[in-house]
Amino acid sequence: MDAVMLFSKATARGCDVMDGVTVDQLSLPTPCTEWSVQDLIDHMVGSTDYLLAALEGHELAPVTDATADDYQAGRAQVLAGLAAPG
Repeated sequence: MDAVMLFSKATARGCDVMDGVTVDQLSLPTPCTEWSVQDLIDHMVGSTDYLLAALEGHELAPVTDATADDYQAGRAQVLAGLAAPG
């Protein structure tokens, strides 16, 4: 399996999981107890921002209060960027 397909499948699963998160769960800890669910979502959205910055050559901004919609949008932009020629 190529890297783009692997990214697509893994991030699709991430979207499914995030879609099931409710507002009252955002402050709960993750298995890494120093991270909340919101911290993890921010990190995952930040990862798509990082990939976009690498593809497009722009600066990164810190991510806070990200949502599942932000992750889905970032995922779509990364996949579109990876599919573009060159």
